[in-house]
Amino acid sequence: SDQLGREVRSLKDVPRTELNEAKDKEIQGLLKRDVFEIVPMKDMDPEAPLLTHVWVLKVRDDDSVKARLCVGGHKQSKGVNFWEISSPTPRATTVKLHLGYASSRKWNVYTADVSQAYVFASMGVKMYMKMPAEMAAKHPNCVLLLKKSLYGAKQSGRNWFNEASDTMKSIG
Repeated sequence: SDQLGREVRSLKDVPRTELNEAKDKEIQGLLKRDVFEIVPMKDMDPEAPLLTHVWVLKVRDDDSVKARLCVGGHKQSKGVNFWEISSPTPRATTVKLHLGYASSRKWNVYTADVSQAYVFASMGVKMYMKMPAEMAAKHPNCVLLLKKSLYGAKQSGRNWFNEASDTMKSIG
């Protein structure tokens, strides 16, 4: 392929308009998936934490820009807004063993990628996130009530694992 070995531009070389388009695309995807609810600050549950957010920006190998809105999970407190964070992950040797077995049986092996995977799992606890600047002009004095797991939250990986496991079990 003519793409092999090609240099990808640095994030600092990306025009601000392109970064903003990537952020808007991420926000629209999260809104479409009903990940959060816009709530006036005055209606916040005083017992639930208000967390910050961070944008993770990346120039992909195809030179497109990816923006991911993440919650500032570093401010979460164990026993308050998360309890368990671990989710099972197979060791590389286990995966290799299964692939070798499938190969010896001449079985087909399929993989899948789930776009914005974490946001398919419910959050499970009440947490708020500060409104990103990209949304704040349209929604002054509001915060986001997280309804589904968002990257950055300590329990998101576990929530996604539980959601995926329950789905697999339900379909056999």
